[in-house]
Amino acid sequence: MKIRFAANSNGSQGLRNLKVALQDRGHDVLLIKHNKSKYIPKDTDLIINWGIPPFNPLPNSLNQKARNASNKLTAFQLMSPRNKLRWTTDKEEAKTFKLCYCRTLLCSSQGRGIVVARSPEEVVDAPLYTKGIIRVAGEYRVHVFKGQIIDVVQKKKLSTEQRELRGIGCDVNPYIRNHENGYIFAREDISYPDSVKTVALNAIEDLQLDFGAVDVVVSGYSGGAFVLEVNTAPGIEGTTVEKYVEAIEGWYE
Repeated sequence: MKIRFAANSNGSQGLRNLKVALQDRGHDVLLIKHNKSKYIPKDTDLIINWGIPPFNPLPNSLNQKARNASNKLTAFQLMSPRNKLRWTTDKEEAKTFKLCYCRTLLCSSQGRGIVVARSPEEVVDAPLYTKGIIRVAGEYRVHVFKGQIIDVVQKKKLSTEQRELRGIGCDVNPYIRNHENGYIFAREDISYPDSVKTVALNAIEDLQLDFGAVDVVVSGYSGGAFVLEVNTAPGIEGTTVEKYVEAIEGWYE
């Protein structure tokens, strides 16, 4: 199989992991250069956009609409009304949220550009505001490929000892659950309602994507599942990489 990746960054660890795994299975894998590329698409090539490449999507490539997911405001507009997470562009409306995420950057990841407001006075100017879930029953990442769920992992907090070993202190923002603040994705001993899968599939369909990693949060009060964002160039490793390899091989066949 000839696989050609058009990537936002050829240096991303997730993409490197996937490339190596595909090559280990005997596939011909090429990362299309950003500048002065001599690559000419062939009918036998499987072209995959990993994130948003710095050039126009190539014909018949997967995830041609990745840009729909990169801009958070565009994504929430497209996912409405099926995604019930409340959001607004109105600062005064945002002040009514008991917990508000002020998204000062529309195209970012890993919590960058987020200002957490617990009171109306803490709400800052931003192009997008999302209502926070006060009591979180669980947060998940659902990997979807061509309408099929290929992997589900749950975001969990590292133990105090593990956090100390990684040099993570106690003065981190408890409302931004990312790797830097001591959270990891785990697949053992996890459970989740069917609605987690449903909203993830809806999000991929609404954003017109072929694949993506959908971040979903479940409310401890209502039990509802809400999509936070969709990643088109997810950081993947281990078992998740193998799941993508299997999905790509199956789709190519």
